[in-house]
Amino acid sequence: MITAQCKKDLKLKSGIVIPEGTNMTIEVKEENPTIAYLDDGENQIKVSSINLGKYFNEFGTFTGDDLQDAITDGACVSLDMYDVEPDGWSENGFPSILLALSLI
Repeated sequence: MITAQCKKDLKLKSGIVIPEGTNMTIEVKEENPTIAYLDDGENQIKVSSINLGKYFNEFGTFTGDDLQDAITDGACVSLDMYDVEPDGWSENGFPSILLALSLI
């Protein structure tokens, strides 16, 4: 779990907008690495964990090439850009991109 600032507005289907610059606590749980839980003290939000890089600088954005490399090389990165095993988690508690996409 980490705390990070939104780098752009986070617009929710409910109509709520979390403004750029808002501090959010971010967590991904082992039982479902595809979902990230965000909390700003007022709102508890669930988003696809692979999309964290769209809203927070602490996370990467990933391409098809990144996924191909992770599958073929046996080395992988976590959502927060640490080198991990394909089925591994970073020291901050974030899954590999393959776990985040339910590919393993």
